[in-house]
Amino acid sequence: MADELRRPDIAVTERQRLLRSIGLALIGSADRITSVGEWLRRERRIVEARGHLAEALHVFETHHATPLAQRAARELGAAGSVQRAQPPRTLDASTVLTAQELHVARLAAEGHTNKQIADQLYLSHRTVGAHLYSAYAKLQINRRSQLAAALASALG
Repeated sequence: MADELRRPDIAVTERQRLLRSIGLALIGSADRITSVGEWLRRERRIVEARGHLAEALHVFETHHATPLAQRAARELGAAGSVQRAQPPRTLDASTVLTAQELHVARLAAEGHTNKQIADQLYLSHRTVGAHLYSAYAKLQINRRSQLAAALASALG
């Protein structure tokens, strides 16, 4: 299956479908591992349960399956594991921002002023400012200098 993902003749949508099915299979497997961890904890086999639950939690967090991750984290906490601090969640700019906000943010990250962006996109500089204001909130940033790093996922 890994070879299929590298073939250039397979369409992008086919690759996305394959990656999605792989992710869904991993989530399903991790869900079963969570159930085993829950059962082990209830059987007072705490150390074994922690290993299963930590593994499942990692898979859920990697695939952004928040409700399942919360369930695994609760069980892990009940098993006596110390809750680790959540790393700041990285947001994928292409899914969070509208197309216009993303376009304006990309130009701003390249170093253009609001006036230059407005001239290029046939908008007013105030509309550009409004798009950037909205993009900052959605990307959870507060400085123009942070745009490039926040957009790295969408630009790459």
